[in-house]
Formats: sequence, C-alpha cells, structure tokens
Amino acid sequence: MKIFNENLERITILHMAGKTTMPEFKTIIEGQKKNLIIKDDSISIIIIATKNYIKDSPVINQLKFNNIRYYNGAQELDEEGWSNSMKIDLILNNLKKIKTEYTLILDARDVLICDHLNKTFINKFKKLNTKILFNASSSRYPSWINIKAVDTKYKNNLQSKPFLNAGVCFGETKALHAMYQAASEISKKYSQLNKSEQFILKLAISANNLTSVVSLDNEDKLFKCVHQSIDKPDFLVIRESGNYVIKNIRNYQYKTSRYKKKIKLKIEKAKLILYPNSKGHEEEVKTFIDKIRK
Repeated sequence: MKIFNENLERITILHMAGKTTMPEFKTIIEGQKKNLIIKDDSISIIIIATKNYIKDSPVINQLKFNNIRYYNGAQELDEEGWSNSMKIDLILNNLKKIKTEYTLILDARDVLICDHLNKTFINKFKKLNTKILFNASSSRYPSWINIKAVDTKYKNNLQSKPFLNAGVCFGETKALHAMYQAASEISKKYSQLNKSEQFILKLAISANNLTSVVSLDNEDKLFKCVHQSIDKPDFLVIRESGNYVIKNIRNYQYKTSRYKKKIKLKIEKAKLILYPNSKGHEEEVKTFIDKIRK
C-alpha cells in the first residue's frame, strides 16, 4: 500500500490529526503496520509518548517492527497532569543526546511513516532549502491568537495550508536544538497561557527571527497533515487500485450540522469518503480520478 499526495507523489509521513478512528485511516494504519522502513544512519527519531499511549501508537509499533530505535523520555509519565507544553523540554533533553546530523520529531498518537527515511528523503528535504521543516495545516492553533511573523509568512491566495503544525518536524539537529532551547526559555514565561507546545514554538520562532531557517511543507512534499474541524474538512480520501490518494480541498464552504456525518460517494470504481459533506465536489473528484488513471 502506497500513500500519495494530490500530485501523485509518495508521502513519507502521514499525520492524521486525531482522526485515526476514521474507517479509511484505520485501513491505512493496518496496511502500513508491517511495512519495511529503511532509515538512514544520519537520522535520529524523537517520539514523546506517555506510557498509556506507547502500546497503541501506530508509528511506535512501526518502529518496533523494524527494530528502529527512537528517543522518548515520557515513557514513565502518566497522562494525569500531562500538558503538551511539557514536550518542549522533553524534546530538548533528547536533542542534547543526539549526535546525528538530522532529527525527525513525531507525535505518537496519529502519525504513520509511509515510505523510507533514506537518502532520497534527505535529498528531498535539502531541495527545500531550509534547516527545519514543519508539518503544514489549514487550521491555525491556537485559533485565538495570530502570531504574525509565523502565521502570515506562509499565507497566500494559492496556498490552502499556511499554518504551522508541530506534530511532524524534520531538520538539522543543531538548528532544532537552538529552536527548542529558545522555546524552552519562552515556555517558562508563557506556558500558563496555553498548554500547546505549538503555541510556544511559534512564539520562539517569532521572537528569535527564525523564520529564515524554518519552513512549512505546505505542498506535501514529505509530510501530509489532514485536518478537520466540525464543518470544514480540508481533504478527500480516495482509494484506487489498493493505494490511497489524499487530496486537498481549496476554498471549501459547507452548510452542515455541527455533528460529524460520514457520507460515502462512489464515482466510477473509486471510493471517496469525505467528512462531513461531499456535496459540490462531485465534478472535482471525477476530474481528479480521471487524472489518476491516465
């Protein structure tokens, strides 16, 4: 099973952003569980997971199956009393131990590795001319504050995913160490305002003028983040010939109830599951499926 972006390029990391119980993603998780993953020796992996999440973590199970070591630091911690802002110092402590040139930082609960972490992956990263690459999302979090230097830098009329998502991050270890050190210092001042490490990271990037070395993968070259609020899904999941294509939706508008409603729509032989509403996208999907088959 292979996972593609809408340009039919292989996705290396899929971030399902809390949607691992969706039927299509459950199928993808099962299909990827025992895939061979080749990791280059120049890459280390950090996954912060408290002990109650380790057993059921899709990505941790993948790494165990492939005998790939990862750094954690939260394996003895309980969920009680946990705050995501605690990840800042846990990740920083791990970065201090790492000697490899690159580090990959992943969420535990809803991330999958869908392709090799090899020289090809590294070369794709190098072509992006950045030291740190974050996941990109169509939704800003925290939504109540706009950190201008970060939240507007990547936004333009052509881009549907302009916001930083901290669930997946890859970069040069030295640059990551400097960024997380800055974030740790800021966290001590501002963590009481928000329990999200994403908020702290954006403050650190802004306060330390790091936007020149931090980029977002808003073209899904390496990472794919799918996001869904109650009435604004930003993706289509299309199954074709045993593989999956995850397509962005741009300029979407819906009139839906506030409850998530699954609607299945069959177009030719392809299967589409769109949450929560597929109305208005029939022609878009048909055109896209025709493109896949050419």
